[in-house]
Amino acid sequence: MNNSQFLKCFFEIEAGKMLPHPEEAYSDINFEVTIAPDVPDKNYIVVFSGSHLIFPIILDFPKNEHHLRLGWIDVFFIAKDKVCKGKNELSFLN
Repeated sequence: MNNSQFLKCFFEIEAGKMLPHPEEAYSDINFEVTIAPDVPDKNYIVVFSGSHLIFPIILDFPKNEHHLRLGWIDVFFIAKDKVCKGKNELSFLN
């Protein structure tokens, strides 16, 4: 999955519906991914950062493989807004 596909899928999940524009609409948005160091008994924190206003996007990424397969990835920060929605099923990670 390339950057444009990832962003479109992410925003469709957040919006709860299919977006009308093609994934190429995101082709000018570049980002980097940073993963927190391994801490025993704690999930990974994954940060998507870039110069666009939508960043940072911060996810709580489970180490538990069963939880990962179920899509239990907590999105808790997008840009400057806390999301606090609990577990979101992010199908693009399955």
